[in-house]
Amino acid sequence: MSRLQTIFIIIAIEWHQLHRTIPLSQRYWLKANVWVAIFSYVGNYFWTHYFYQVLGASYSFPVRIELNRVPFFLYLVTHGYFTFYLTASTILLRRIWTSALYLKSSSLVRLLISILVVFGFSVITAFMETYTINEVLQLPSSSSSFNEPRLAPLHS
Repeated sequence: MSRLQTIFIIIAIEWHQLHRTIPLSQRYWLKANVWVAIFSYVGNYFWTHYFYQVLGASYSFPVRIELNRVPFFLYLVTHGYFTFYLTASTILLRRIWTSALYLKSSSLVRLLISILVVFGFSVITAFMETYTINEVLQLPSSSSSFNEPRLAPLHS
């Protein structure tokens, strides 16, 4: 067992000891993961399928299991993406909302700050997700392809 694995096990045991009095159904991580699982399923089953139909995209990697013509493993990848987004946005917003500058501001300034932060994080997240899908995961044998004639109006 590596040193990192040992540290992870110790942290997991300590975390359990600290939270053992909280019922499982009231733990934030469980509620968040259930919500992300539901949202990921609905998003992949309905919206991703529709998105690929509108753009004329198709998956060119080998797939054995599909739900509504979306590869099953993408449902699992989506859960990971969304869990990361939820965690990062929670940390970011809590840090901003508890900062002295934010607390000293008027309610209108607070609202504007919150809107700008959520918008900025959303744009950065969208670009990073697009980058990872198109650049990092695009291998010769596993990529997405687009039907060019459908995209032609978008380029003009």
